[in-house]
Amino acid sequence: TVDAILRCLAISDAAGYAKLCGEFESENSAHQDVANRLEVEHVPVLPDREYIHDPHAMVVFRLLDSRGIGAPDVKVLLTAGPNHDPNQLPENFLADRQLNRRSGNLSFFLNHATLTGCPAIPGRKPGEIARKALVPRPPYGLRIVPRDGEHYVEYWMAELEADVANLLPLIAPNETTIIDIRMNRIVREGVYRMTRQLSPRSFKDAELGGPL
Repeated sequence: TVDAILRCLAISDAAGYAKLCGEFESENSAHQDVANRLEVEHVPVLPDREYIHDPHAMVVFRLLDSRGIGAPDVKVLLTAGPNHDPNQLPENFLADRQLNRRSGNLSFFLNHATLTGCPAIPGRKPGEIARKALVPRPPYGLRIVPRDGEHYVEYWMAELEADVANLLPLIAPNETTIIDIRMNRIVREGVYRMTRQLSPRSFKDAELGGPL
């Protein structure tokens, strides 16, 4: 890792940058070849530990409000399969997930091999299988769901179904992809109303009007 950082710091022009990108891509391809993904840690007394190093991808969703008023409080769900179901996503597709509430940035660290599928990983001995082949469950989509119920000022659910666009071509292994999601702030009729009545009145159970 330190050697890779030093190689990056030594770059001084665009040609050197392009050359180093090509070198990193070749090294990643060799290192992440199916035959080389298995790492065995020899532990004294205890059984050896096996680790499989799949290629991963970072996806950062930047949640934006259409009027620039804070970050929308919504849930971002990935979907899979013809029914666009989050429960159909392949097992272990998500390695990590983090939300920055101040900026509204939601980061997913995805196992790219799990999403695209992967042949069986050979074990240490000839004919041995360390992990069975991974079967993908495309196409993949995106669903955005507001966390609260209906309000005078709210967001509506949005969905990018797989038949409209497949997310997978946008997500490359060993890379970070930034996707901006701009949510329209919906203001309903009744959020503000003039009246001749001077006494206070609760609008807690008032019926919500249509969008303005």
